[in-house]
Amino acid sequence: MTDSTQPEIPAPDMEQDAPEQSALHGDDDAELYAFPLSPVQERMWHAFLRNPESPIFNASFRWQLEGSLDPGLIELSFEEIIRRHEVLRAHFGVVEGDPRQLIAPEMKITIAHSDLSGMLAAERDAEFDQMSVVEAQTCFDLRTGPLLRIGLIRMEPKRHVLTLTLHHIICDGWSIGIIMEELQKIYAALAEANLRLCQSCRSSTAIS
Repeated sequence: MTDSTQPEIPAPDMEQDAPEQSALHGDDDAELYAFPLSPVQERMWHAFLRNPESPIFNASFRWQLEGSLDPGLIELSFEEIIRRHEVLRAHFGVVEGDPRQLIAPEMKITIAHSDLSGMLAAERDAEFDQMSVVEAQTCFDLRTGPLLRIGLIRMEPKRHVLTLTLHHIICDGWSIGIIMEELQKIYAALAEANLRLCQSCRSSTAIS
């Protein structure tokens, strides 16, 4: 039987062969793993060096979420996704003269929460559109990371918009599909575990 406080998180849907890597230490003495760049990543790296203020490689996505939502479980779900997929923990730099993808062993990311539910519909929609433009045009620094941003916007009591912006150097359309599929599965597993825990607590209270 699975302990209700330790939910069984669905395993990743894919496995990848590990490319050539080497280990080094970052400024905070954390161990980093350095990987060679793909040709596409190299082109984006050099484009960044030429114009670090350009948002041309930003990839912004948003999804409407209907119904009751636990923001804390969304955050925990993304923590698990970031733990699984090392490329989401990447930043980029030069090692011994060559550009390298630098993978941190762990990374914490904070979800930006906004609440527009108190606005009139026209005001709310205008504010949301402006927020979306700013988000899509805010640049990433490949040298420091993180290279993704997550937002959760409350539009109405039971309607939210989840936003996800990444630099194309760490994602493509295929990987976004995997992230969203895993988010749904992990969130469902965590929500079910919370429900079982609440039911267990209620039963214990009734017995005592």
